Amino acid sequence: MPNIATYTTKTTPMGADKLVGTDSVDGSTKNFALAGILPYDFPLGAEATIASSEVLLRFVCPRALRLPANLAGSVGSAAVAPTASTTLTIRKRLSAATAYTSVATIVFGTGAAPIAATLSTQAAVDFAVGDELSVIGPVTADATLAQWAVTLSAIYP
Repeated sequence: MPNIATYTTKTTPMGADKLVGTDSVDGSTKNFALAGILPYDFPLGAEATIASSEVLLRFVCPRALRLPANLAGSVGSAAVAPTASTTLTIRKRLSAATAYTSVATIVFGTGAAPIAATLSTQAAVDFAVGDELSVIGPVTADATLAQWAVTLSAIYP
């Protein structure tokens, strides 16, 4: 796969699915597809504890995106560990639907702080324009989990 050595966006309109660049292997100018290479990151976190069933992120997709299988590239940690294992749920709602579907989890285990989060999903999850991505806290919140942060790493499909 060629590497993009230099690129320009002035010839690429907003929302385009290609990037004009110079191939570092052969020096030619090419249109590089953005699918699968351009990141789309979602930072979320809080200093204070989470309330029961608190909505921590709600995002309506302005363009298609994909959460990779097992949330590859996503990271998270907490400076104040929970008393019991705490699971945040990543949900998807189709643009024309009213119900949410759980598609992935973020788990903060117990132990000495800082504690790393375990992020997982069974397969890649695609979101279309207008779909909603949300993250919700547990039904019964942990009284100690605090100073946590997660960055979900998505890509253009």
